Amino acid sequence: MDLALAPGPGDTQLPARHRDDVLSVQLGRERQDDRILRRYAVEMEYYAGYKQRMQAWARQFKGQPYVWIELWNEPYARLKSPADDALWLSATADMVDNLRSAGWDGIIALSGAAWGQDETVLERMGPQLLLSRRDIIFDIHVYEQWLTHPQTMAARFAALRAKRLPFFIGECGPANGKTCLDTKPLLDVARTDHISTLAWIYTAPNPGDHGQDFLLTHGYQPNDLNNFNWGSTFKAFLAEPH
Repeated sequence: MDLALAPGPGDTQLPARHRDDVLSVQLGRERQDDRILRRYAVEMEYYAGYKQRMQAWARQFKGQPYVWIELWNEPYARLKSPADDALWLSATADMVDNLRSAGWDGIIALSGAAWGQDETVLERMGPQLLLSRRDIIFDIHVYEQWLTHPQTMAARFAALRAKRLPFFIGECGPANGKTCLDTKPLLDVARTDHISTLAWIYTAPNPGDHGQDFLLTHGYQPNDLNNFNWGSTFKAFLAEPH
């Protein structure tokens, strides 16, 4: 995946603190009080305001091909029924159409369920979403729900391709909770199948902080502390020809 990150003539200049974040503009932090990870966007009391803000972003960044807009980050704890599938489709379609109605002509990224780790709703409902919509890419997050079953990863990605669903790995890492798991099987599959892969750029916030899920130390060096050498492993992966 080739992304032209240099702004062109007339492009909006992002504030300095945001210039490393041009890959995607995401709905902000999950709000604990609203349990946003467990409910649908259309049920939120601020949904109308969300749609207005997304339209403002669409107008602000229109015509800038290096900017993607992601509908929101890691939605839905889980989906359990056909009714959930139908609501996922209608809610997602409404959010996509909201951006297009504001003139957004760029890429829209979106996730499935289970904090981005459950791709099965994409297999079931993604083809319908794409019937009359273009320039959509599905964002898969790969943590313990994938890494605990490494022998199934290739087949799961193949199932997405069989449905002709464009996707990329938008986040991955060895730890997402209490368990630290080896990412090597994932990177092997990504390498073999030519899957565009991004790591969660989680950096130690303070000197001396130690965490298995950190990609980088506080000094922005690869973090290899008891995490299968995750920092160095992903750095080497990025350096390979793709």
